[in-house]
Amino acid sequence: MAFGFPAYHEEIINLNISKDDSQKIILKAFKSLNIPFSVKDEYTITSSTPTSILSFGFNISLRILEDGSIFIKSSCALPTQCIDFGTNQENVSKIKSAIIKAK
Repeated sequence: MAFGFPAYHEEIINLNISKDDSQKIILKAFKSLNIPFSVKDEYTITSSTPTSILSFGFNISLRILEDGSIFIKSSCALPTQCIDFGTNQENVSKIKSAIIKAK
């Protein structure tokens, strides 16, 4: 469980592949999870989850770094939400697993 303003979780995964291949794998992973996403530029992909009874939603961003590794961050959409009950870590873990599987 993270504590911060807003609460978040982030990880970097290195697949030892090119930046172009990383983007293809990320898109494939998002499609496999049936998560809507937006490509901001060739190295940044974002998504958000809707508000529910338990949260105001989450913002998820993935950035492809120079070496082809992938930076994944999930944060609470409400800037003043300081506790996430582990949901951001779950979001990152699900996406990370889908990316590894898509490789």
